[in-house]
Amino acid sequence: MERALTRTEIVIPKEVAIYKEDILKNLESLEEIDNVKIKLEDNKVVIYGEPESVKRVEAFLLDQISVSKKGETFQSHRVFVFDKKIVRILTPGQKRYVEEIEKNHIVLAKGPAGTGKSFLAIAVGLNMLKNNLVQKMILTRPVVEAGEKLGFLPGDIQQKVDPYIRPLYDFLEELLGFEKLTKYVEKNIIEVAPLAYMRGRTFKYSFILLDEAQNTTPMQMKMFLTRFGEGSKMVVTGDITQTDLDIGKTSGLNHAWEVLKGIKGIGFVELTEKDVVRHDIVKEIIKAYERWETK
Repeated sequence: MERALTRTEIVIPKEVAIYKEDILKNLESLEEIDNVKIKLEDNKVVIYGEPESVKRVEAFLLDQISVSKKGETFQSHRVFVFDKKIVRILTPGQKRYVEEIEKNHIVLAKGPAGTGKSFLAIAVGLNMLKNNLVQKMILTRPVVEAGEKLGFLPGDIQQKVDPYIRPLYDFLEELLGFEKLTKYVEKNIIEVAPLAYMRGRTFKYSFILLDEAQNTTPMQMKMFLTRFGEGSKMVVTGDITQTDLDIGKTSGLNHAWEVLKGIKGIGFVELTEKDVVRHDIVKEIIKAYERWETK
């Protein structure tokens, strides 16, 4: 049975025609998408191929045109192409973040919610996996009893910790789709587990992400960082304004930020509200809390 194919045409508006070459340059990075062909015909882009792939490219192109219509300074944004989504690096801070991950062995990143700390790290890791630069991905978070005692929650230990690590699965599924993610998990190519499960292990040729690191203690952070092995890359992310540790306890992320400065191969990135890529109201919420905290 032949696969159904579709053809879509998108006209590049006159008001953004000066950006046409830049837009098309960005589209060149999408040529690795399977089962889709992209070409320029006069003032329109023609996309032809399998419906799902065409839909992703169409959404990306319309987003590019929208940015140009708003009168924003157009830049060629680097993109990562996955089975279910095209990820575009949107801000200078995000660009530096990705570059630091790629050039260092270990990167520590701070920043408020919505800056893409976790999502971009996962995108970089999946891209490295796709290009055979690593053999495995390990994603982890500390399990912190934020107002609830694990012993009083229903279910077995896996059911109890699942809510803490579920957002990491959601990110992966958004990029890979459920079927491919399930296959990777079953083959142990991708592992998602609580931080306590990292003890006593050494990770070689792996991409390892420690998310929500503001909720680690200095000892937990040391334990995690010393899991680093040959051919691996580590990323540690967190928002120091949203710690669930008991009052007075030192965050492992803040502690490592001070202790590890000056070590070659370890990068430090601090994202700000300027890098927030969620709804604009998220930026305003962050600013409001910052003003309140400085009173």
